[in-house]
Amino acid sequence: MRTRTLILTLSLVAFTMLGTLGTVASAQRGTGSAVQMPKYDTAADIADLPFYGRWRINVAKSTQNGSRANSDTFTWIFRREGDMVRHDIYDVYPADKPSRSYAVKLNGSQSPDPHAVGIGETISWWPINKSMMFREVRQNGAPTQRTMYSVSADGKVFTSQSWSPTKPNETGRSNLMYFDRQPD
Repeated sequence: MRTRTLILTLSLVAFTMLGTLGTVASAQRGTGSAVQMPKYDTAADIADLPFYGRWRINVAKSTQNGSRANSDTFTWIFRREGDMVRHDIYDVYPADKPSRSYAVKLNGSQSPDPHAVGIGETISWWPINKSMMFREVRQNGAPTQRTMYSVSADGKVFTSQSWSPTKPNETGRSNLMYFDRQPD
């Protein structure tokens, strides 16, 4: 009789715990809810993003220099332009004008010509949060490059991690660029 009571008690405890676990999981997830990425669709939404400003490549930390001129002054500048983010890229900085420039909405919509006009490229950015963005370049509709952008918690370092979705890096190295914030 004692064994039977013990087994029934343990079974009841286990059954109760299983029911509780399901309740906790559904409370965290929300019944029937899909994952929603943040969208920054208005000028107010993107007013104070931490990656705005001027960033210069840190060649010593980077595995690749993204400059077409292989310059140690390779610089990116991010700024708000209405409800979009303008990304100016300087292969050598300072210069009269950027080597390349494009503006993009932070909602996954496609913007034309991030690398050169007329080659059939579009670019899209999706926010993970205000300090991290996912970026995708497409050429003639097919993805050619994916990138994660992030700003450090102290706002002093910007990283860009890029890869090809269709082929591995021939050098076997990661395409990781570190940038240091520069004074305005």
